[in-house]
Amino acid sequence: MAQFTSPRPRSAKPALRKPRNPHVVPSLQRAAGRHGPTNSARRQQARQGLKRELQRWDALSP
Repeated sequence: MAQFTSPRPRSAKPALRKPRNPHVVPSLQRAAGRHGPTNSARRQQARQGLKRELQRWDALSP
């Protein structure tokens, strides 16, 4: 059995690839997902608002 050490010859023409879908790229670059804040973001905003309100009341008290 002979061993070949040299690489196989390549074909003269490179293999043609399928063209890319032009509609995929813009759709992947758009923002996707839920519309509006998540429940955790709403809770966080409520907590921060309550904290600000309490600090205002604390600053007004004698």
